[in-house]
Amino acid sequence: MIKFFRKIRYNLLETGKTAKYLKYSIGEIILVVIGILIALQINTWNENRKAEAQEESSMKEIIENLKYDIVRCERNSEKNILLIRGLDSLRTSVGQAIDGEDETVNIYYYALKYGADFSKAVLNKTTYKEIANSGLIKNISNKLLVQQLSDYYERISTTVPEFQPNIGHANMQNTQKKFISYIGLEGYITSLDSFNAATYSPDYDFKNIRELENLELLTPDGLGLTDYYNEITQFEIDLKTYIFYMSWTAKAAKKLIENIEKEYELAPTLL
Repeated sequence: MIKFFRKIRYNLLETGKTAKYLKYSIGEIILVVIGILIALQINTWNENRKAEAQEESSMKEIIENLKYDIVRCERNSEKNILLIRGLDSLRTSVGQAIDGEDETVNIYYYALKYGADFSKAVLNKTTYKEIANSGLIKNISNKLLVQQLSDYYERISTTVPEFQPNIGHANMQNTQKKFISYIGLEGYITSLDSFNAATYSPDYDFKNIRELENLELLTPDGLGLTDYYNEITQFEIDLKTYIFYMSWTAKAAKKLIENIEKEYELAPTLL
């Protein structure tokens, strides 16, 4: 093809047709430029197509992360709601003991069964961190969606670890340890300080605690059962706050999934 064009230019020069040669040269340059522009356009189109495919793939991963968050928040909320019911019973027994009733066995039972720990939700920010750190998030054309992603990951979901009732739980446990001791599996009375996950196996029937003998409530200096009652109450309040923020996060995650699926025309997720 190049030899063909050269031959035409040579013939025009040989025959003295300079004007035609110039016109032909200009036309040839225009054709080359058009060819380059077309090639650039095709290359740009291919790059855009790759970027769009990568963006959609990242959004699908974001959806999977959000679905994980929803499951973790909902399941942990359910477990903590059950925990609150147990703490209600513990608080009631402590209150009755304050009024002079013998609730020692029930206090042991509820304290050991429901005072060990609460259920923590760990959320998944992996994909969002990847696209944020790599700068890919800037390529998302829908800036409202970018804002929604940022709002969820930088503000809403951060409330889940932020409002974990660690302090309230620790305060309740520390006070609890000063009031009760218990008989271990070997039949000796020991302090609650030695209570850990291995003390009672996961399938241990806590109802057996109610059959133990020689249980007694201790009388630590400077503390009364009212202090224990107050710590249980505060932990319950903190735990309810934690459940609220997990519920809020789960709802926000569901809404964000809907927005992503609408933007990328994906099949709706069944939750």
